Amino acid sequence: MSEERTEVSIRRQTQEARTSGELQEATGSEDGNGHIDEDEEGLLQVAPQDNDSVPATALTTKTKSPSPLTDLTHILEDLLRSAARASNPLVDSSFSQQRHSKAPIINLMRPLLATTLETYVTQIYPLSPIVDVSSVMARFQGNAQLYDPKFAALLLSLCAQASLLPGSTAAIEDEEQADDMVEMAVGLHNTANLGDRPTLEAIATSLSISAYLGARRGPGSCMVKRKEAIALAELMGLDRKETFDQLDETQREIALTLFWKLLVGERSFSLVQSRPLAFVGRVSPLLLCPKTPYTLRLTPITRLFTLVDPELVECLNGHCCRARPAVMAQDEESGVHPASAPTPAGLCAFTRQRALSVHSSIEQIQSDPHASVVQLADLLVTKTWLQIKLWLASVSHAMLELDSSCPELHLTYPVAKVAGLKTAMDTLQRPAFEANGKCMSIKLSIIAEAAAMVLGLPNCPLPAGSTIETMSTIVQSVWELSTSMSGHKWMRYDIRA
Repeated sequence: MSEERTEVSIRRQTQEARTSGELQEATGSEDGNGHIDEDEEGLLQVAPQDNDSVPATALTTKTKSPSPLTDLTHILEDLLRSAARASNPLVDSSFSQQRHSKAPIINLMRPLLATTLETYVTQIYPLSPIVDVSSVMARFQGNAQLYDPKFAALLLSLCAQASLLPGSTAAIEDEEQADDMVEMAVGLHNTANLGDRPTLEAIATSLSISAYLGARRGPGSCMVKRKEAIALAELMGLDRKETFDQLDETQREIALTLFWKLLVGERSFSLVQSRPLAFVGRVSPLLLCPKTPYTLRLTPITRLFTLVDPELVECLNGHCCRARPAVMAQDEESGVHPASAPTPAGLCAFTRQRALSVHSSIEQIQSDPHASVVQLADLLVTKTWLQIKLWLASVSHAMLELDSSCPELHLTYPVAKVAGLKTAMDTLQRPAFEANGKCMSIKLSIIAEAAAMVLGLPNCPLPAGSTIETMSTIVQSVWELSTSMSGHKWMRYDIRA
């Protein structure tokens, strides 16, 4: 989209906001917090509180001449800010004190950014606390987005996500304008020195852009930015425990959340899309204990995906044991049961004992007592989905037994799991599942498909006390929920319930 169309559209929205008084509220009145004026081209100029940081021609109000003491105070404040930026791995301290090329357009967007940033803080941040939200809000109020292109990219990517949420109150005409925000964010973010000085906020920006692209265009479109976030995380050393030991508490929580989001997201997408892992993570995330409430709520889902290590991901995706047919034939000739046979070199170690161990560990994971209903729904369905994936791997590894004393290795396991899932799902409202995005639809469809496959077998054994009719009705209800969510966005958001 051209900047001319974006600028004209935003100019009109800003004029409307000024008429209703919203712009004055968003940017502050002439009380020392900043003032509003228009330059010769009709673009809004928002002067920051520190008048010494901009040319005198940019200021249109008369101000008193600062005293020498005031000048000294401003100098000391600038030195302190510069020192803080230089020692903070959260942000990039290399930006200029001059406005960047996109500052005029971003300046016009301030009312829009204020609205969407509030939406982000209330509906996306609680599920994905990948930024220091207090720092983001403070810098936005101080107009850092006009001088720091990296922060501007982060801000635009966060606000663009919020503009896509159902019922968003953002003053955006259509999704194309949100696309323009992301295009601008990508342009500000993609610099030649992106990998020279990786920061936590740079990783968060890449993840946010990836989330937006996934919501707008599907999982394929977000892959490049997701791998960019992974590359930045590896350059910064987030896959090494010693990196976390060097951070202060705030930075450590942000770094831990980013690491968890990359690890969990990559393993989840790998299993959903049946593709190789792009991020392994060489340190167990459970060795790093979170302290903030929002990060603590991520612990159960992280613990769940810690059980699914890279080797097991290959098994669940059906990419392991490429020579297994020949090995199974050899086992059959020698009379050795495939599940108890020693693992030949080059083959996976997915054994009966390991399958049962992972099943048991999954069952023991409980939700955080303060988790939102969206997180409760996510954990509930994801646990069942992973157990069905384990059962399907057990089928491909010839581990099922009709007379097995272990239900996890019995033919009727998917039918019993879908019945238990439906009972648990009835305790939550439908929006809790819908707010988890399209991945929830895919997980539900895999669960229902496995149960339907078993029910379609001749003389299918059923769990005690159930009939084909009742089980088919349960499977159909799960199918219907999955189908209704298939057109939803990939992005997750919190709901007020």
